[in-house]
Amino acid sequence: MTTDPQAQPLVTVRPQTLRTTLFVLLALIAITAIQIGAPHWLGQEPGTIDYKIFHYVGELSRSGQPALPYDAPGFETWQAQQPGGEIFMPWTYPPQFGLFTELLSYLPVGIGYALFTGLSLAALIWALFRLAPTAAIPALMLTLPATLMNIRAGQNGFLTALLFALTLWLALRPRPAAAGATLGLLAYKPHLGLGLGLVALFRGGAAMVIAAMVTLILTLGLATWAFGPEIWSAFLHSVRESANFLHQGAYPMQRMTSAFALAFSLGAPAALALAAQALLALTVLGLIVTALLRRWQMPHLLALATIGGLGVSPYSYDYDLVALAPGLALALPAISAHTPGAARRLLVAALLLATGWGLLTVVLSSPLNLSGIPALGALGYLVALALIARALFAAEAHTPA
Repeated sequence: MTTDPQAQPLVTVRPQTLRTTLFVLLALIAITAIQIGAPHWLGQEPGTIDYKIFHYVGELSRSGQPALPYDAPGFETWQAQQPGGEIFMPWTYPPQFGLFTELLSYLPVGIGYALFTGLSLAALIWALFRLAPTAAIPALMLTLPATLMNIRAGQNGFLTALLFALTLWLALRPRPAAAGATLGLLAYKPHLGLGLGLVALFRGGAAMVIAAMVTLILTLGLATWAFGPEIWSAFLHSVRESANFLHQGAYPMQRMTSAFALAFSLGAPAALALAAQALLALTVLGLIVTALLRRWQMPHLLALATIGGLGVSPYSYDYDLVALAPGLALALPAISAHTPGAARRLLVAALLLATGWGLLTVVLSSPLNLSGIPALGALGYLVALALIARALFAAEAHTPA
C-alpha cells in the first residue's frame, strides 16, 4: 500500500500521559468497587449500577430463578426490594451470558466488579498490543471517554472489545478456527458482531465458520442444560418487551449511539427512527459487501466490519464504543495516510463526541436537567464512520492490484 510520506499519526500520546491515564483508570475502578461493595466506607447510601444487575441475575440463577430477570414487571419488583434499587434496569441478555453472571455472583459484589472490570481492561490492552503494537495506545486514547463510562457503569464493554480484538488478531495470524471460536463467544451481544459475522462467512473460510457455529451451539446447549429449555421462551418474551421499551423511548436515549436514538431524540416518530436505523444498517452492510467483492486486504476489511458493525443495531450504548478500539487500531495507518488535516481534526472530534457524549450527560445530570436532549453521541459515531470508511476506501484505491 502506498502512503503519503507526510502522513502524521492521528494522535500522539506521551509516555507520561499514558502512565497518568492508567493510574486514573485503576483509581476509578477501586473507588467504584468501594461505592458498590462498601458504600458506607465513603459515607454513601447503596446505589445501583449495571454491574449490580449482573450480580443480581447471577444470584437469581443460583437460587433457581433464572427466568425472573426476563420478566420486566417481576424483576422491577424484585429490584425495588434491594438496597438502592430505586432505578429499574431491564434484562435482555441471551441466556449464555447468564452462565457468566452466575459465576460472578459467587464473589462479593465489590470484589467481583473490581476483578471483572480490571482483568477485562488489562486483557483488552494486552490484546490491542498484540493486534497492532504501534496503534494500540492511540486507539485506546481515542475511546477513553467510553472506557471511563464503562468503568463507572460496571458494564461489559471491555469484554466485548477484547473478543473483537482477539477475533481480529487470530483472523490475521491466520488462525481461523481460534478466530471462529472467539467470534462465537460474541453471540452474547449478537447485534454488535454482524459485520464480523459477514466477513467470517465470505472470507474467513470453512474452519472459521464451523468453529463459530460449534462454539455457539455449545454455549446455547450449556445454557439450556443449566437453566432448562423454558429459559428461551422467557428470553424471547424479554426481547419483545425490550422492543416495546425502545419504541416508547423508555431507555436513556441521550446515552445511546444508534441512528434510531438520534432520530427519536430529535422528535421523529418511532417508525421513522427505525427506518433511519434500517437505512444505516443497509448502508454499512452494503459497504462491507462492496469491500468483500473488491477483495480488500484483511486488516482494512476487518476494520470496516468492526467499526461499521457497531452501528447496525438500534440498541447500542456509549460503553459499547470501547469496541471501536480494535477496529481503529487496524484502520489508523490508512487514516493517517489518507485523511487530510481538517478531516483529521474532525475525525478526532467526532470520536470524542461519540464516546464521550454519554459521559458528559451523566456528569452534568445533577447540576442540569438533561432529560430529553438529543443523542449527539450517535451523530459523532456517524461522522467518524463516514471519515474512516472514506480513508479505508482511499487506502485500497492506492493498493497495487
